[in-house]
Amino acid sequence: MTNDYCLQHATIDWPLRSVPQARREGDIYWSFTGGLDEKRHVYIEGNGLPERFSSLKQSSFQVFELGFGFGLNFLLTASAWSHRAQPGQILHYVAVERAPVAPADLRRLLQRITISNKERLTQIYPAPVAGLHTLWFQPNVCLHLYLGDARSLLADGLLRNIDCIFLDGFAPIRNPDAWDPWVLKQLALASRSGATLCTYSVAGHVRRNLQAAGFQIQRRPGYGQKREMLHASLPPDTHEGTPLTVAPVSVAVIGGGLAGHQVARALSRRGIQPTIFDDGGIRLPMYALSPQVALNVNPESRLSLLGTQFTNNHLDVQRIGLQRKMSSGRRQRVLASLHPDVASDCGNGLLYTHGGFLYGKDLFTDETNTPDNRIQRGQVLDVVEQSDRVVVTFQPIHSPSTQIDNFDHVYIAAPDRALTVLSPVPLTPVWGQSVVIQADSTIDGPVIADGASIIPGPDGFQVSATYDRDRHSQSDPRYQDTEVLVHHFRRSHPDTRVQSIRAITGQRTTTPDRVPVAGPAPDWQALGAYCADNTQTRPFQNYSDRIGLLTGFGSHGTTLAPLLAEFLVASMMKEPTVLTRDLMTVLLPSRFLLRQVGRLQTPL
Repeated sequence: MTNDYCLQHATIDWPLRSVPQARREGDIYWSFTGGLDEKRHVYIEGNGLPERFSSLKQSSFQVFELGFGFGLNFLLTASAWSHRAQPGQILHYVAVERAPVAPADLRRLLQRITISNKERLTQIYPAPVAGLHTLWFQPNVCLHLYLGDARSLLADGLLRNIDCIFLDGFAPIRNPDAWDPWVLKQLALASRSGATLCTYSVAGHVRRNLQAAGFQIQRRPGYGQKREMLHASLPPDTHEGTPLTVAPVSVAVIGGGLAGHQVARALSRRGIQPTIFDDGGIRLPMYALSPQVALNVNPESRLSLLGTQFTNNHLDVQRIGLQRKMSSGRRQRVLASLHPDVASDCGNGLLYTHGGFLYGKDLFTDETNTPDNRIQRGQVLDVVEQSDRVVVTFQPIHSPSTQIDNFDHVYIAAPDRALTVLSPVPLTPVWGQSVVIQADSTIDGPVIADGASIIPGPDGFQVSATYDRDRHSQSDPRYQDTEVLVHHFRRSHPDTRVQSIRAITGQRTTTPDRVPVAGPAPDWQALGAYCADNTQTRPFQNYSDRIGLLTGFGSHGTTLAPLLAEFLVASMMKEPTVLTRDLMTVLLPSRFLLRQVGRLQTPL
């Protein structure tokens, strides 16, 4: 992984023949006589994708591409999938790019060609934040774009169930790392038996490296002036892939707050409508999208930047920017690790391009379109996993009797430590207060973060929020808290006159390390025994296949909850990973106990 938060865009030259060329590698992105037709011949038809998509029996298909470039192979694959896949099937397209093209270059190229959904790609194309970007391109197509070196992603060991591989890096002589024997071996290990691979290169060492990795190779006619291309496949019964999870019939989400609704969104992307158990709660009119970046690159800041990108691409963000005030010295150090597309110097702080805010109505799923029997109002008393189901005990509102329901999967997105499965997680409630201020004028952005977040909405300003760890129960707004928030507002907008103030109180939950909990529920009894056994060296493995935990966001819900909900659902469904191993590790619900014994590792 890079020592900075961001990568640099590729420097692209556009010679007279209009085929883009990467200056660093000194190589063109495709042949002068090829373009889309060559890519269709080598990768789409070469792998037999139209026929395989039409006859597919499993619920998903996974493509891995080494060398995303301008995304043309992806667009061709998505087009073929949309015409042939059956309802409910999902295409997962995992691609790696260590030198992403700039958005301007991408638009320049796509304006010259005719291909389906090219505008959608420019809409979701991420800033060059290093790491794994999950991008829902269409309802049945998910792009997993890793910006970084392929070796880092493959070394994680999280890739599995690959059905098809596109080797579309620059020529081996220009970019030997992409054709390395270790890389090809890892791709073989991550693929299903019978997986296919195609590439335009027939170089002798490429063929030998593929054979050494276990592939059977075959030369086939190339396209245009290219006499040959290479087709490879893994023999049947080479090894078993990870069994795909059968879509659960019944799913529950415990918690009707921000995190719970993001889990519901992630499930709905997969055609799953959960039952939501909601005990009520305070919702704000607006929520700041506020990326936070430490001076030294760390997992928490990388999560914040990746989460900001995900929220921008999947929710209706009012992208007016976010100005975080900081000293000049600190500002320059942070800027040195970021790309100008992510943040810029605004004089007395940093302006985060993808910051802004969301309206509360856009963060929470539309309950008016949810059947009444899918929303249960009241308190969940406990959640217990049994051999083939999860039992939820529930106290409906205004009812003296309890109710028991069974589910295939349960996602706990509420900070209720009374629940047995959540009780060992060290969660701390933090009460806070926000104010909505009506003023004599409005201001067009950005959101200001300077001890409090000041959101300039069309119907007034919202200033959030105070923190009070000593307040143990719901209480009325406090005058001193209102004064603190109004002071923040007047310091940032000294010429704006306050006309009225409305205070809102609520509770957030945080963890000792101020990082959310996101992952499968541990078997707490087995974890206790593991921690007590000093001879254990392998990672702890006993996690639930049916219960997922998502809570403890503190003030980072808008930035992180959408991404971590997607991660949790994808993990429970055994889909391609949404996060790399280092980020998964800092989120584990078991991390607090594992840290105490010095054995914090992500399960294999």
